[in-house]
Amino acid sequence: MSNNTSNDEKQTMTECILALIDGLVAIALSGKGGTLRAMSLKGGYPDTRTDPNSDDVGAIKVSVAKAKKYLKTYVQTAIDGSSFCSDMHPDMVDTPAGLRHLREMTYTIQSGKSKGNVVNAWAYALLRERRADKRAERAERRVTALAKAEANGGQWFAEGVKDKEGAHVPYPSEKKAQKAWCRAHFGDKWYDEDKSNRLAKAVVKQGMFTEAELARSGHAGTSDEETIAYAQSLGSRATTIKGAKAFLARQS
Repeated sequence: MSNNTSNDEKQTMTECILALIDGLVAIALSGKGGTLRAMSLKGGYPDTRTDPNSDDVGAIKVSVAKAKKYLKTYVQTAIDGSSFCSDMHPDMVDTPAGLRHLREMTYTIQSGKSKGNVVNAWAYALLRERRADKRAERAERRVTALAKAEANGGQWFAEGVKDKEGAHVPYPSEKKAQKAWCRAHFGDKWYDEDKSNRLAKAVVKQGMFTEAELARSGHAGTSDEETIAYAQSLGSRATTIKGAKAFLARQS
Protein backbone atom coordinates (compact mmCIF):
# COMPACT_ATOMS: atom_id res chain seq x y z
CA MET A 1 0.00 0.00 0.00
CA SER A 2 1.32 3.46 -0.83
CA ASN A 3 0.18 7.05 -0.61
CA ASN A 4 2.26 8.19 -3.60
CA THR A 5 0.90 11.17 -5.50
CA SER A 6 1.49 12.09 -9.12
CA ASN A 7 4.01 14.88 -9.73
CA ASP A 8 1.25 16.72 -11.60
CA GLU A 9 -0.93 16.94 -8.49
CA LYS A 10 -0.63 19.79 -5.99
CA GLN A 11 -1.65 18.84 -2.46
CA THR A 12 -2.15 21.03 0.58
CA MET A 13 -0.65 19.86 3.86
CA THR A 14 -4.17 19.08 5.13
CA GLU A 15 -4.66 16.77 2.15
CA CYS A 16 -1.28 15.14 2.74
CA ILE A 17 -2.12 14.44 6.38
CA LEU A 18 -5.53 13.11 5.38
CA ALA A 19 -3.91 10.79 2.82
CA LEU A 20 -1.73 9.32 5.56
CA ILE A 21 -4.73 8.92 7.86
CA ASP A 22 -6.58 7.15 5.06
CA GLY A 23 -3.59 4.87 4.53
CA LEU A 24 -3.52 3.95 8.21
CA VAL A 25 -7.28 3.41 8.25
CA ALA A 26 -6.99 1.09 5.24
CA ILE A 27 -4.28 -0.93 7.01
CA ALA A 28 -6.33 -1.10 10.21
CA LEU A 29 -9.38 -2.38 8.31
CA SER A 30 -7.50 -4.76 6.02
CA GLY A 31 -6.13 -6.97 8.77
CA LYS A 32 -2.64 -6.94 7.23
CA GLY A 33 0.30 -4.60 7.24
CA GLY A 34 1.25 -2.12 4.57
CA THR A 35 3.66 0.65 3.61
CA LEU A 36 3.20 4.42 3.71
CA ARG A 37 5.53 7.20 2.58
CA ALA A 38 6.09 9.83 5.27
CA MET A 39 8.80 11.64 7.19
CA SER A 40 7.42 10.17 10.41
CA LEU A 41 4.29 8.55 11.80
CA LYS A 42 5.46 8.87 15.39
CA GLY A 43 4.49 11.69 17.72
CA GLY A 44 1.17 13.50 17.84
CA TYR A 45 0.52 13.61 14.08
CA PRO A 46 1.76 12.09 10.81
CA ASP A 47 4.48 14.29 9.31
CA THR A 48 5.34 14.59 5.65
CA ARG A 49 5.99 17.02 2.80
CA THR A 50 3.58 18.31 0.17
CA ASP A 51 5.91 16.67 -2.36
CA PRO A 52 5.63 12.89 -1.76
CA ASN A 53 8.86 12.36 -3.72
CA SER A 54 10.91 14.63 -1.46
CA ASP A 55 14.20 13.07 -0.35
CA ASP A 56 13.20 13.07 3.32
CA VAL A 57 9.94 11.21 2.65
CA GLY A 58 10.62 7.50 2.99
CA ALA A 59 8.71 4.22 2.96
CA ILE A 60 7.55 3.15 6.41
CA LYS A 61 6.26 -0.36 7.12
CA VAL A 62 3.16 -0.37 9.30
CA SER A 63 1.51 -3.35 11.03
CA VAL A 64 -2.18 -3.43 11.87
CA ALA A 65 -1.40 -2.95 15.58
CA LYS A 66 0.82 0.06 14.86
CA ALA A 67 -1.75 1.56 12.51
CA LYS A 68 -4.39 1.47 15.25
CA LYS A 69 -1.91 2.81 17.81
CA TYR A 70 -1.00 5.77 15.57
CA LEU A 71 -4.64 6.51 14.79
CA LYS A 72 -5.62 6.55 18.47
CA THR A 73 -2.74 8.90 19.24
CA TYR A 74 -3.83 11.22 16.42
CA VAL A 75 -7.41 11.24 17.71
CA GLN A 76 -6.20 12.24 21.16
CA THR A 77 -4.04 14.99 19.65
CA ALA A 78 -7.07 16.36 17.83
CA ILE A 79 -9.21 16.26 20.97
CA ASP A 80 -6.56 17.96 23.12
CA GLY A 81 -5.81 20.71 20.62
CA SER A 82 -9.09 21.60 18.91
CA SER A 83 -12.48 22.17 20.51
CA PHE A 84 -14.26 21.20 17.28
CA CYS A 85 -12.94 17.65 17.82
CA SER A 86 -14.45 17.26 21.29
CA ASP A 87 -16.95 14.65 20.02
CA MET A 88 -14.13 12.32 18.99
CA HIS A 89 -12.84 9.45 21.14
CA PRO A 90 -9.81 7.14 20.64
CA ASP A 91 -12.02 4.06 21.00
CA MET A 92 -13.68 4.97 17.70
CA VAL A 93 -10.58 3.56 16.02
CA ASP A 94 -11.56 0.05 17.16
CA THR A 95 -14.60 -0.27 14.88
CA PRO A 96 -15.24 0.31 11.16
CA ALA A 97 -18.22 2.52 12.04
CA GLY A 98 -16.10 4.60 14.40
CA LEU A 99 -13.35 5.04 11.82
CA ARG A 100 -15.93 6.03 9.23
CA HIS A 101 -17.36 8.63 11.62
CA LEU A 102 -13.91 10.08 12.31
CA ARG A 103 -13.20 10.23 8.59
CA GLU A 104 -16.48 11.95 7.73
CA MET A 105 -16.39 14.71 10.38
CA THR A 106 -15.88 18.14 8.80
CA TYR A 107 -14.97 21.62 9.98
CA THR A 108 -15.46 25.03 8.39
CA ILE A 109 -12.32 27.15 8.76
CA GLN A 110 -13.15 30.33 10.69
CA SER A 111 -10.32 32.70 9.78
CA GLY A 112 -7.33 33.33 7.56
CA LYS A 113 -6.86 32.89 3.83
CA SER A 114 -8.84 29.64 3.86
CA LYS A 115 -11.81 31.05 5.81
CA GLY A 116 -15.04 29.33 4.77
CA ASN A 117 -13.37 26.22 3.37
CA VAL A 118 -14.84 22.93 4.58
CA VAL A 119 -12.15 20.42 5.53
CA ASN A 120 -11.80 17.10 7.29
CA ALA A 121 -11.91 18.00 11.00
CA TRP A 122 -9.44 15.33 12.09
CA ALA A 123 -6.78 16.19 9.50
CA TYR A 124 -7.18 19.93 10.03
CA ALA A 125 -6.79 19.59 13.79
CA LEU A 126 -3.54 17.68 13.23
CA LEU A 127 -2.40 20.31 10.73
CA ARG A 128 -2.85 22.99 13.42
CA GLU A 129 -0.66 21.03 15.82
CA ARG A 130 2.00 20.51 13.16
CA ARG A 131 1.89 24.21 12.26
CA ALA A 132 2.34 25.24 15.91
CA ASP A 133 5.31 22.92 16.30
CA LYS A 134 6.96 24.19 13.11
CA ARG A 135 6.48 27.80 14.26
CA ALA A 136 8.10 26.99 17.60
CA GLU A 137 11.00 25.26 15.84
CA ARG A 138 11.54 28.24 13.52
CA ALA A 139 11.42 30.65 16.46
CA GLU A 140 14.01 28.60 18.33
CA ARG A 141 16.30 28.47 15.29
CA ARG A 142 15.93 32.23 14.86
CA VAL A 143 16.89 32.94 18.47
CA THR A 144 19.96 30.74 18.09
CA ALA A 145 20.94 32.36 14.79
CA LEU A 146 20.51 35.88 16.19
CA ALA A 147 22.65 35.03 19.20
CA LYS A 148 25.36 33.68 16.89
CA ALA A 149 25.21 36.84 14.75
CA GLU A 150 25.45 39.05 17.85
CA ALA A 151 28.58 37.17 18.88
CA ASN A 152 30.09 37.65 15.42
CA GLY A 153 29.87 41.36 14.82
CA GLY A 154 26.22 42.08 15.48
CA GLN A 155 22.74 41.41 14.15
CA TRP A 156 21.63 42.76 10.78
CA PHE A 157 18.90 45.33 10.15
CA ALA A 158 16.98 46.44 7.07
CA GLU A 159 16.30 50.15 6.70
CA GLY A 160 12.75 51.00 7.77
CA VAL A 161 11.67 47.41 8.55
CA LYS A 162 9.81 47.23 11.88
CA ASP A 163 7.51 44.83 13.68
CA LYS A 164 3.90 45.56 14.69
CA GLU A 165 5.07 47.30 17.86
CA GLY A 166 7.31 49.64 15.89
CA ALA A 167 10.59 48.01 16.93
CA HIS A 168 13.34 47.49 14.34
CA VAL A 169 13.50 43.83 13.30
CA PRO A 170 16.88 42.06 13.71
CA TYR A 171 18.08 39.43 11.23
CA PRO A 172 20.84 36.84 11.63
CA SER A 173 22.49 37.51 8.26
CA GLU A 174 22.96 40.16 5.60
CA LYS A 175 21.04 38.06 3.07
CA LYS A 176 17.96 37.75 5.29
CA ALA A 177 18.00 41.47 5.97
CA GLN A 178 18.24 42.18 2.23
CA LYS A 179 15.24 39.97 1.54
CA ALA A 180 13.26 41.72 4.28
CA TRP A 181 14.07 45.11 2.75
CA CYS A 182 12.95 43.87 -0.67
CA ARG A 183 9.67 42.53 0.74
CA ALA A 184 8.99 45.90 2.36
CA HIS A 185 9.68 47.84 -0.84
CA PHE A 186 8.50 45.51 -3.62
CA GLY A 187 5.98 43.18 -1.95
CA ASP A 188 5.94 39.48 -1.10
CA LYS A 189 6.70 38.48 -4.71
CA TRP A 190 9.69 40.82 -4.96
CA TYR A 191 11.84 38.01 -6.38
CA ASP A 192 9.66 37.50 -9.47
CA GLU A 193 11.27 40.44 -11.26
CA ASP A 194 14.83 41.83 -11.33
CA LYS A 195 15.74 39.78 -8.25
CA SER A 196 19.51 40.34 -8.21
CA ASN A 197 19.26 44.10 -8.78
CA ARG A 198 16.63 44.47 -6.09
CA LEU A 199 18.82 42.62 -3.60
CA ALA A 200 21.74 44.86 -4.56
CA LYS A 201 19.63 47.95 -3.84
CA ALA A 202 18.69 46.77 -0.34
CA VAL A 203 19.81 49.17 2.39
CA VAL A 204 20.99 47.02 5.29
CA LYS A 205 23.70 47.17 7.91
CA GLN A 206 25.18 45.18 10.75
CA GLY A 207 24.05 46.96 13.88
CA MET A 208 20.90 49.06 14.23
CA PHE A 209 20.43 52.17 12.11
CA THR A 210 20.78 55.43 14.00
CA GLU A 211 17.84 57.83 14.00
CA ALA A 212 19.91 60.24 11.94
CA GLU A 213 20.53 57.59 9.27
CA LEU A 214 16.85 56.74 9.20
CA ALA A 215 15.90 60.41 9.00
CA ARG A 216 18.11 60.90 5.94
CA SER A 217 16.42 57.99 4.21
CA GLY A 218 12.93 59.06 5.22
CA HIS A 219 12.24 56.06 7.46
CA ALA A 220 12.69 57.50 10.94
CA GLY A 221 9.76 56.91 13.28
CA THR A 222 6.28 56.07 12.09
CA SER A 223 5.21 59.62 11.27
CA ASP A 224 6.51 63.13 10.54
CA GLU A 225 5.37 64.18 14.00
CA GLU A 226 7.57 61.54 15.64
CA THR A 227 10.58 62.62 13.60
CA ILE A 228 10.05 66.28 14.56
CA ALA A 229 9.56 65.34 18.22
CA TYR A 230 12.75 63.27 18.23
CA ALA A 231 14.75 66.12 16.65
CA GLN A 232 13.38 68.55 19.21
CA SER A 233 14.37 66.18 22.04
CA LEU A 234 17.96 66.51 20.81
CA GLY A 235 17.80 70.32 20.86
CA SER A 236 16.38 71.18 17.45
CA ARG A 237 13.96 74.09 17.12
CA ALA A 238 12.55 72.66 13.89
CA THR A 239 8.78 72.58 13.52
CA THR A 240 8.69 71.05 10.02
CA ILE A 241 9.73 67.61 8.82
CA LYS A 242 12.26 69.14 6.45
CA GLY A 243 13.93 71.05 9.25
CA ALA A 244 13.88 68.04 11.57
CA LYS A 245 15.52 65.77 8.99
CA ALA A 246 18.16 68.38 8.24
CA PHE A 247 18.95 68.66 11.95
CA LEU A 248 19.16 64.89 12.42
CA ALA A 249 21.40 64.54 9.38
CA ARG A 250 23.89 66.93 10.99
CA GLN A 251 24.01 64.79 14.14
CA SER A 252 25.53 61.74 12.43
